[in-house]
Amino acid sequence: MTSTNHRPTLGESTVDDRSLPADLPPGATILVAVPDSIELPSLPLELLARYAAPEDCAICVTSRQGETATLEPTIEHLTREHVAGVGVVDTTAGERLTALYRPVPTVYTPVPGDIERTTVALSELQQSFPCSDRLHLSITSLSPIVEDVDRSAAAVLESFLTAIDRGDGVATVGLEYTRHDAETMDSLSAVVDGVVWVEPQPDGGLALEYRSARSRR
Repeated sequence: MTSTNHRPTLGESTVDDRSLPADLPPGATILVAVPDSIELPSLPLELLARYAAPEDCAICVTSRQGETATLEPTIEHLTREHVAGVGVVDTTAGERLTALYRPVPTVYTPVPGDIERTTVALSELQQSFPCSDRLHLSITSLSPIVEDVDRSAAAVLESFLTAIDRGDGVATVGLEYTRHDAETMDSLSAVVDGVVWVEPQPDGGLALEYRSARSRR
């Protein structure tokens, strides 16, 4: 898969992304591990755009209040410059609604922990996209989802990954790693291909360090 060389544009922050791979294996899943002290809801989606082609589409799952609105400028930029279309599953609406004919097709589900409705929404959105064989998936943060269910983080992630047919599309999955124990991180490492560790720098910038998942090498 060829990178479009899109670089994150996270407000005024400088981003050191030199360790990110130029290409990813077809169908790769990448965990984006962010400390709980900073909020970067657009980062998984922006990282996904590095590896997308102009004819590709993407679905973004938002898991915290206000994230869908926050992502509007990022989605507008990506659909103008990098991908054919982006749809959203907003898991914080308090009810089940669909708005498939908006410029950004959106399905709203009640709460982050409603895994069944989220997987149905993912499938529904896929059917609305007349795009290429590659469909990418981005999740702003898995943390609010897994903290609201009695399933393991790995099982939750796998349910989302199998809800749609991505072809060889990439999945980027945000996580506030400081909110989870080592067992959770190890279980997620078993189902992803790599981890992007995000660390704030003394100058206010961000460093992104990519590491292959040991179990998937």
